[in-house]
Amino acid sequence: MKNLKLFTSIFVLITIADLLSITYMPQARNFTKPIILLSLIYWYSSSSSMNKSFVIALMFSLVGDIFLLFEGELFFILGLGSFLISHILYISVILKAEKSGKINYTKLTLCFIPFLLLFSYIFTLIYPKLEQMLMPVVVYASTIAIFGSLSLYFYIVNKKISNLYLLVGAVLFVSSDAILSTQLFHYPHFIKELLIMSTYAFAQYFLVRYMLEKIKQKL
Repeated sequence: MKNLKLFTSIFVLITIADLLSITYMPQARNFTKPIILLSLIYWYSSSSSMNKSFVIALMFSLVGDIFLLFEGELFFILGLGSFLISHILYISVILKAEKSGKINYTKLTLCFIPFLLLFSYIFTLIYPKLEQMLMPVVVYASTIAIFGSLSLYFYIVNKKISNLYLLVGAVLFVSSDAILSTQLFHYPHFIKELLIMSTYAFAQYFLVRYMLEKIKQKL
């Protein structure tokens, strides 16, 4: 518990530093933004039992963060592709971790509906500016909607603290990506940059908390 409180305090400070760099020193983000994922990778990797697929997923997220530090369509595509791989790995890890018997696909479909409605609404806002980015964005949005619906489903069928961390992480991830999409393709605003990074950073934090809690449950 002591280590948890210490790391959480350090992580909050790292995130605040990145948010401040957005506001006052954008060039410092080349350092502050990657540190967010690097700190999480170090924290999780120092645990007693490490899931290699999850670490790889975190690393792809880190690569995505670095690509998105640069401007231009190529870097956006590379960043989107990195996060797509990361989420596919997250989904794979979750399915293996939640060995709770046969999935109830009726419940899972119902869990998918709120994410479908959200991304459908966002899509109506950003569609006019997507152009050649249409298919990559649709594929990525579909993947993160599946990730979110699985997280909601597993929490509904088993309300363990680990699944609550998973759900919170997924909701924050979806929120961050929804805001990011409107920032890039609809109506950019300075405040959105702060919301995108704060929700994203703690989305990753709660996914790590989920994995650490799963380790604790096995002990």
